[in-house]
Amino acid sequence: MEVINRSTSLPESAYEALEGIKGQAKAAALMLSAHLSGGDDSSAREALIVAQDLMAANEIWVYLILDAMEGADISVDELNIEWLEKTFSDGSSYESV
Repeated sequence: MEVINRSTSLPESAYEALEGIKGQAKAAALMLSAHLSGGDDSSAREALIVAQDLMAANEIWVYLILDAMEGADISVDELNIEWLEKTFSDGSSYESV
């Protein structure tokens, strides 16, 4: 799973949600690749479980991020720490979640 370099401007749960979202997308892509090539997808399945656990533990932030993504017309591949912090920096979008 990709490690996201966190600052302290948002709650830890926001960064964990972002890690989960990105991790799920990456794991799903790896699983698809393994299935298409007839390869072993066990490591991708493990990564998917970790990503989904992060998402479940930070569900509110997952929803906030996905909602903001839709409004910004941005893909998961384009998500990064800078976007997250810029999008939620004023606090009005999440009001102490």
